[in-house]
Amino acid sequence: MEWVIATGFAIDGEVATTTRWDRKNYFYPDLPKGYQISQYQLPLVANGKLKFDTSDGPFTVLVRGTSRGGHGPADPFRARSRS
Repeated sequence: MEWVIATGFAIDGEVATTTRWDRKNYFYPDLPKGYQISQYQLPLVANGKLKFDTSDGPFTVLVRGTSRGGHGPADPFRARSRS
């Protein structure tokens, strides 16, 4: 949770005082538990923005919402050990 809130401050977003956790039940091959937890309706952070300087001038990406969700074992954001 702390990382999501820190991200919210970094992207100049609105950090929510409350949120809602939704459980979505469905089958997906790399989701063995059969459900995913989401905060789509009331994300922890909303209305942020990332600003980049490009050769064509400034570019802004609007971020509708960020949340802490439950991801399957193939989560691309999970740290992997190097051998």
